[in-house]
Order: sequence, then C-alpha cells, then structure tokens
Amino acid sequence: MKPEIFLSALVLFAGACSPPRQAEHNNQVAISEVAVGLAVPPQFYGARSYHQGLAALRLDDELRGRWGYIDTNGRFATTARYRQAGDFANSRAPVLMDEPDAKWGFINQTGEIVIHPSFDAADTFVAGLALVRTGSATLGTWEYIDTTGARAFAGRFGAARPFAEGLAAVRVGELGVGKWGFIDPRGEFAIAPQFEQAESFAEGLAAVQVRVGRDLRWGYIDRSGKLTIAPQFDAAARFSHGLAPVRFGDVASGKWGYVNPAGKLSIPAHFTSASPFAEGLASVRTGEYGSRSWGYIDTTGHMVIPAEFWDAKSFSEGLAPVRLGQYDDTPWGYVNSTGKISIAASFMFAEPFAERRALVRPRTSTGYMYGFIAR
Repeated sequence: MKPEIFLSALVLFAGACSPPRQAEHNNQVAISEVAVGLAVPPQFYGARSYHQGLAALRLDDELRGRWGYIDTNGRFATTARYRQAGDFANSRAPVLMDEPDAKWGFINQTGEIVIHPSFDAADTFVAGLALVRTGSATLGTWEYIDTTGARAFAGRFGAARPFAEGLAAVRVGELGVGKWGFIDPRGEFAIAPQFEQAESFAEGLAAVQVRVGRDLRWGYIDRSGKLTIAPQFDAAARFSHGLAPVRFGDVASGKWGYVNPAGKLSIPAHFTSASPFAEGLASVRTGEYGSRSWGYIDTTGHMVIPAEFWDAKSFSEGLAPVRLGQYDDTPWGYVNSTGKISIAASFMFAEPFAERRALVRPRTSTGYMYGFIAR
C-alpha cells in the first residue's frame, strides 16, 4: 500500500501574498495580486519541479533519504525508494535504484519499472529519446534509447546532448581532444565533428566553439553547419525571441549583450550577467557579483523592471522569482511582467512556476524544508 500525505487542496499560506483585489470586466475577474495557496506544505528535504503532473521529492537528508513522486494533490504516486530521481517526460522518469550495485532505469507514472535498470547514468526523455551512459563519467559512452528501452541507433559518444529541432550535439572522442558535431534522428552525422564545444539548436541556430589562432571563440552555425555568425564571443547562449546572450571578455570582467540572427549586436554589451529571454523578458545584472543590480529588459534592451533585486530568475507562467535581500537566506518573492511584487517575499528559495505550481522553501520551525505553492 502506498503511503499518503493528506493535505487540504489549497491551504492559504499566511504571509505569502496580500488578499487579492478583484474587479469585474467583461464577465472576467481581473486580479491585481496573485492568489497563492500552499498546495504541498514544506516537509521534504529535497524536491524537483512538477513535470507531467508529478514532482520528485526526498523524505530525509541526502545520505539517508530516498526519492519518490507526488501528484498535484501532494499524495504519493510512487513509494519513496530511489537513491535519485529525474523528471517525467513521455510518461517515463529516470531513477537510480536503491541496490548495492545501483543502476539507472525508468519508471512509469505508477512506479512500475518499464526500462530495466542497467545504466550508469540516465537523462530525461526528450522527443521520445533519452540519453543513457554505460561506464564512468570520464571514460563511459553515451547512447540514445527509445521509450521501450531499445537503442535508437548504433552510435556511442563521449558526450551528448538531447535532440533539439531535429538535431543533437555529440562529441566523438575523449574530453579535451574529441570534437563535437550534430547527428540526425537516424544517428547519422548531419554536421561533421569539428567543434571544440557545441550547444543545442534553438530558433535554427546553435552556438559552437572553434579555435581562432591561439584563442577559443564562440559563434553560431545554421542547420547546414555553416558559420552564420562569426566566432568572436568568449561565451554564448541559446537564441530566444530572436536574440541570444553573448559575452565579450572573461568571466570576471567581461560584459554581456544580445546578438540577433544576422550577427548584429542588437543590445549593447554592458551587463555583468544575462539570461536568455523568456516570455518577452530577460533577467540581467548591471553591477558586480553579489550586488543589488538584477532587473529585466525587453527585446529592445529597455530596462522595464528596474535593477533593484539581489537575484532574479526567468519568467514562467507570467511570474518570476526575485530575491529581495543580500544573503542566501534572505527572502524570495515573485514579480509580474510590470515589476510589481505579486507574491510577497516569504521564501528562502523559490523556483519558477511549472504546471501552475512552484517549488519553494519557506522558513519554518522545523528548518528549511521544501514544499509547493499553487496559483
């Protein structure tokens, strides 16, 4: 019999937000503050965000604790008996079994093993394929399996990324000497291994690192493998909303801006940190590390939410987590796209919303435990 956690569906969390003010308009209810409920009280030592209606959680400390999954009502969908647990996709989740010679396998949403535990590492399914590793982290090889556990094709790689836009970045050879290329869903190379590093495709372009003289520089290729944006950046991230964050200079003193698909710097490089756009906004830092200088820009580069937060994460489902104090144990809250605090800063940790629920860690009398709030 599966253990259950009995919860009221949406117990209002005292202090989590101000009471919502409502006004009727065209038979709709306009809410100026987000109504938030404590969907799952803080009682877990570790947790992950919801995926396909289930969230992974750990019931004890890292040494003794075991992972299981709860549904959106907080009831156990599987028993907590795994050493580690990943996210659900394609109705499957990777789990590390609690055995002497522990291996990774995959379970379905009722906890039934659907792919035998035989891997030394396993990743979440993406578009019907999952990456699994045989061997050690340094010398092992990665391959792709389908939802039945069968090998999708014969290739094995020193490193690999999930498929995105029909192509997957893979490394042939050992770390430090191998080269990255891109394969198609049949496992055949669409772009030959030639890059020092490679990221996944997004909006038709992928960031790749190449050697320019003695230096390593990042640029972007299209799906044919052609360098459409010359390698000139010291760091580069994925495209979103037609823009990609790029850095000029080293980690300590470099500045970030945003490049468009034509290779033009659409937003000047004057940020000390920058994230990809999400829901039309991107979190950026204007000051030094550890300073109160995080805010949000729109796709024109205009600072639409002032840089007044100590940390800021990406928008999801209309809200973004922001930290209102200097130190790690200072509270997080949530802002809306206008910059208004929609959920009061009541959490020591907060993740973006996923499936209308957000992983949070309120300060409680029992310590720093994880739970979920719901909208």
